[in-house]
Amino acid sequence: MRLLASIILALFWVSNHSFAESKVDKSIEKAVSFLLKQQKADGGIYEHNYKTTMTSLAIMSLASLGHMPDDDTKEGKAIRRALDFVLQDKHQDPSGKLANPTTGVCMVMASSLLC
Repeated sequence: MRLLASIILALFWVSNHSFAESKVDKSIEKAVSFLLKQQKADGGIYEHNYKTTMTSLAIMSLASLGHMPDDDTKEGKAIRRALDFVLQDKHQDPSGKLANPTTGVCMVMASSLLC
């Protein structure tokens, strides 16, 4: 019961203090900006290994904020380029499946955005 009360109190406090929302919004904007700056010329959003997986996670992060591939925004354009990267033939095995060690992440992203 104390936990529930604490959650309700925290939500009430946050809802009545606009600076808290502003800090969250600024943090989210910084995170989106960081992701967009990580996008490579090939469309992928990654640093080292697991390029399609990292790109898929970045796509899902942007989509979770309401950005979609058909948006005429820098975020929408970045998602389109990232999708093109993930769906390249070289990232698929001969049967057409996404071929990488963490295919599940790519499949969740694809089914979320493409279906």
